[in-house]
Amino acid sequence: MTENGDTATQSGESTVAEYVRRVVAEAPPLTSEQVSRLRVLLEPARRDLARTGGPA
Repeated sequence: MTENGDTATQSGESTVAEYVRRVVAEAPPLTSEQVSRLRVLLEPARRDLARTGGPA
């Protein structure tokens, strides 16, 4: 580990990433209503990304 804790940070990020992967894999699929609500909520961000040249 370096003085600034890089190894600890990477280890923590890895642990969090694994946890997120597991939770997502175990979650039930979204209903069509949930997908529709998410689409409405995320549309402004998608437009902003498209306008600024970010991922579409």
